[in-house]
Amino acid sequence: MKRIKILFVIILLFGALLGGGALYLNSYVQTPAFKERVLERVREAVGTDVTIDELDVALLSGVTLHGLTIANPRGFAGNFFTAEEVVLRHRLWPLLSRRIEIDQLIVKRPTLRLIQGPKNVWNYEKFRNRMARRASLARAVAYEPAPADMTLDITLSNISASDGDVIFFSGRRPLARVEGIDLTASLDMAEGSLKGHGRVKAESINVRDALLVQKAAAPLSISSENVIFDPVTGALAGGRLSGDVTLILQPRFAYAMNLQVANARVDVLLEHAHARPVINGRLQATTTLRGTGGLPTMKGEGRIKIVNGKLAEMPLQRILATLFQVPRLRHIAFDECVVEFSLANTVMRTPVVRLTSPEMRMTGQGTVSLARRTLNHQMTLALKKEMLTAIPRHILTAFREREDGYLALDFRVWGPYDAPKTDIQRRLITGTAKQFLEKGLKKLFGRRSPPR
Repeated sequence: MKRIKILFVIILLFGALLGGGALYLNSYVQTPAFKERVLERVREAVGTDVTIDELDVALLSGVTLHGLTIANPRGFAGNFFTAEEVVLRHRLWPLLSRRIEIDQLIVKRPTLRLIQGPKNVWNYEKFRNRMARRASLARAVAYEPAPADMTLDITLSNISASDGDVIFFSGRRPLARVEGIDLTASLDMAEGSLKGHGRVKAESINVRDALLVQKAAAPLSISSENVIFDPVTGALAGGRLSGDVTLILQPRFAYAMNLQVANARVDVLLEHAHARPVINGRLQATTTLRGTGGLPTMKGEGRIKIVNGKLAEMPLQRILATLFQVPRLRHIAFDECVVEFSLANTVMRTPVVRLTSPEMRMTGQGTVSLARRTLNHQMTLALKKEMLTAIPRHILTAFREREDGYLALDFRVWGPYDAPKTDIQRRLITGTAKQFLEKGLKKLFGRRSPPR
């Protein structure tokens, strides 16, 4: 009995010491000195400035950060990541078996800025490369790699982010802005391999202030090499967007997109792009794009079809209407407009351009320079005979009559989008000169045969 009492007293003393130690530690982690020590270690690890407005630590339950800011690495201006609040809830006991288990990671109002700098290097890659160098140096100092049974496995059971933004830049120019992000996910890292899954929603995706997708959503799968959103759904200009997007993280950042658009309003798309409403109708499109950054890196192909639309006052229309004295050409209602394209080195090649309406047919092929905002196309215009009644007969000689009854004229159009040039006038003059020459020869030789 006496031994039992002694053991009981020892247990009480040991518990008191543990409790007192825990109280002391808990008191210490609330001090400014501890906060600054933590920040110093984090700054050393990431190689850039890190600030926190307020830090709350509970040893047995977790950490809450208020006003977290991580600056960009050297060579990039501004901040890499900011968050209004970060809450982490963890378990202590799994640490005994070399596992980090986090029950909750909650991030409120995060903003992530991904910037592509000189030589196509992204800011996040500098963080990753620094971590890799530090790990390599640590192994070199130890003269041998860490034993496999000393590695830590990490589990994040419940990750959530609310009201977040992700902004992509190429230098100082914004490529895309994703706003109003809500994310739920879970992650596991074992033996250096990352796996996870989740779901993400976004209020809007704005691409270069030219394309606005709203209410986007997608399940996602995460690995060390890439993040895949499949299938992606969203609203686009009164229609629907669908497809899949892959963000490739290693060995270098890249992306690949397969997208389809159904029944989008073209006039609304032009409004979002701050462009003149020169065409309307409903858009159907399929496209595949891939790249590592902005427009110069993009490659892809696709098909665009606009149905039941109207062309109004485009520069080429005004030229045609004036030359042919057909005012109706300024406003053309069409059944369909089809463009097939491929993209590389900022040049869009269009092997198929086709516009069909009851009174007009237009076909062609050529190239569009997206960087210079210029075009270069060989075109064929075909009009019903009734539309050319006001044209002098001798000018009609520049046209050829097709089997379908339309009168056709081949021409070239080139130059800036908003002020293109054509060779139609030269072709009309050539046709007129030819007719005048034939008439002159007839008058000169009469019924006699021309000299040989």
